[in-house]
Amino acid sequence: MKLKTKKVNVVENYHGVEVADPYRWLEDPTSAETKAWVRSQNEQTAEYLADYSGREKIKRKLTELMDYPKYSLPMKEGDYYYFHYNDGLQNQPVFYLSKRLAVTDKEVVLDPNTMSDKGTSALTNLKFSQDGSKLAYGVSLDGSDWQTIRIKDNG
Repeated sequence: MKLKTKKVNVVENYHGVEVADPYRWLEDPTSAETKAWVRSQNEQTAEYLADYSGREKIKRKLTELMDYPKYSLPMKEGDYYYFHYNDGLQNQPVFYLSKRLAVTDKEVVLDPNTMSDKGTSALTNLKFSQDGSKLAYGVSLDGSDWQTIRIKDNG
């Protein structure tokens, strides 16, 4: 179902400069109208991509370009180094600890890939308590900006 995107007459004045915002109504992700628009956009996109002859070639090339190990910068907390690592094609990087910077003996602290059936949980805002005994972290689901804050014993 192809919906024509409506425009509304919203104009904001920022320090004497008028800025049109005709798509302001899309800022409410919970409205039925926004949900219908998103559904329609997703359907149109899927339909277009399903018929696109170069899709598999692009998918293979992007997969090839992304398929390599990725490490974050390590951070030191107490006797351990902590870092994120993605082996190449994991949905999300895993949070590890290691006694040494040489990560041959790494141990999983948190694996966001196991936190949802779709593998779309992301870790955010990792912070250790002053004494290092607790780890606070946020979990964001499905690309949302909303987070659930959790506390984990770090011992």
